[in-house]
Amino acid sequence: MNVGFIGAGNMGGALARVINTYKHINVYIYDINEDKSKALAREIDAFHCDLDYLLQESDFIFLGVKPNIIDSVCGEIAGKLKEYACVISMAAGVKLERLEASLGKDTPIIRIMPNTPVTFGEGMTAWCKNSATDDDTAYVFGTMMKFTGAITEIPEDEFEAFTAIAGCGPAYAYMFIDALAKAGEICGLPYDRALFYASKMLRGSALMAESSPLSPDVLCKNVCSPGGSTIEGVKVLLAKEFEDSIIQAIIAAYNKTRELGTK
Repeated sequence: MNVGFIGAGNMGGALARVINTYKHINVYIYDINEDKSKALAREIDAFHCDLDYLLQESDFIFLGVKPNIIDSVCGEIAGKLKEYACVISMAAGVKLERLEASLGKDTPIIRIMPNTPVTFGEGMTAWCKNSATDDDTAYVFGTMMKFTGAITEIPEDEFEAFTAIAGCGPAYAYMFIDALAKAGEICGLPYDRALFYASKMLRGSALMAESSPLSPDVLCKNVCSPGGSTIEGVKVLLAKEFEDSIIQAIIAAYNKTRELGTK
């Protein structure tokens, strides 16, 4: 099977790295920046090619391009696709209906929203499909994506909320980890060790939140002993409106994602 990537940026590159590990998949890469696509192809031992050749060969085509140019890219590839080829878009906010307007309603289209941890097989990806995408195509897509981490099929009207949490969320997690490490440095730890401790703590806490029958609120209270050190830190976060800041960040990302889809 042949899989093409149009766009060799961060997310397209991350997915290409994982999917290229499959023994029976050939990965083709095209980017308007030829140096970028050549570098990625060399790094993962994939094929660098021009756009026409990629379209001619690929059974699945990932569009790793920005929302502001997705219409022009879809217009350029429409009519050049291999028969039964499926187009997979990761453009934030861009709905299936908008993609179909350029590619045609008979073109199998899958919309996805992955996040950067797909690079390590720990990603979270949402997806939905148009009516032209049959169950066999969806199954092959799911098989291809299984090593990227968790994938979930959701209604398209939930995509913007998912994007704000799982798509944008890693940035907020990295900010939190960095803040923990910097605080550890202030308290006397070397930054690199504090970063390791913070990262491991967050990963373990995430696994516990995912697996425990208890709510995050209860898990938080279970860490806090009356008169102990944890509750002192929690008091500061409450006073600084930590929870509200996170909620407002998600709402801002959600509104921006909706805006991107209308342009």
